[in-house]
Amino acid sequence: MDATRVALLSSPPQTKDDSDRFWDSIKDETAAEIFLQKLLSAKNVDGVESHPFWQLDYSKQLERLVALGSIREIADEYGSESDRSRFLARYGDYLLEGLELDHLVPDPQGPIRGLDIGGRLRDHYGIAATDRFRLEKLAYGSDAFGTEAAQRARVLYKAWNTFKTGRAHYEEKLFQRGLLGLTYEPREKK
Repeated sequence: MDATRVALLSSPPQTKDDSDRFWDSIKDETAAEIFLQKLLSAKNVDGVESHPFWQLDYSKQLERLVALGSIREIADEYGSESDRSRFLARYGDYLLEGLELDHLVPDPQGPIRGLDIGGRLRDHYGIAATDRFRLEKLAYGSDAFGTEAAQRARVLYKAWNTFKTGRAHYEEKLFQRGLLGLTYEPREKK
């Protein structure tokens, strides 16, 4: 606890200008490589090698800096809420994929009543005050509670993908044989 307190309170907070300079220095691969070169030269002067980052090879270090730069919208403490919301709306599914989250699962014997959820959420999801639920940790993006309907939907989705793939292969073969009527011959000049 003391070490955490010292780590948090020993240095002054970063200013917006300093934050902008840092994020701009890793916004793309070229900028990140220049930044990494500066870090490496400063490291050689200081002789600090205890952080695991320094154990990585150069290409991995560069890759990590570029990856960090790509999440600026959610990692920058001075980022706007609208930028953060846009980023999460666009990439939230990728970030949450496989992460176990608490879900309310319908359960007639569950300890949570519909009344406990709150009026706004009840109205939005059409939940009766007498409905019962339990909390269950489920991986984000997994089938809905392993229900039979979700399994049927997954099978149907796989069958549709198989059909579309087969159709694409069939049309590609027709095209290669010249049976689709598509040609690359030059048009006659008028």
